[in-house]
Amino acid sequence: MLLDTSDVSIAKRIARQVRGSSGGLPTVKALGFAIPSKGYVQVSMNLTDYSTTPMHVAFEAVRRAADGAGVTILGTELIGLVPQDAIAATAGHYFRIREFSIERVLEPRIDSVDRTARIDTSLDRA
Repeated sequence: MLLDTSDVSIAKRIARQVRGSSGGLPTVKALGFAIPSKGYVQVSMNLTDYSTTPMHVAFEAVRRAADGAGVTILGTELIGLVPQDAIAATAGHYFRIREFSIERVLEPRIDSVDRTARIDTSLDRA
């Protein structure tokens, strides 16, 4: 998460607060570092089990810590890939969708129908 400050000590302090090994959120690894070329700092996190600590829980923990330090979040970056279920859970949380599940997302449903159709077609040829 990108913080609107150049004070790397704030990012390091927040990372320490949220990382699991320091007593923060379980399954979260976090570091704070500066990005001098941009003039801000970053709290970088790896969520090693998003079902234990969902993305929105980690985001809110950093947001609260940043608020407490008088710093705002400029934005976030996603490096690498993210499981679809993790994005769906976060969307369900922030949109406050009641009884939300991945079955309400279009693409998995289409994929499921496609797979069933391919299996049925291959069985017809047998």
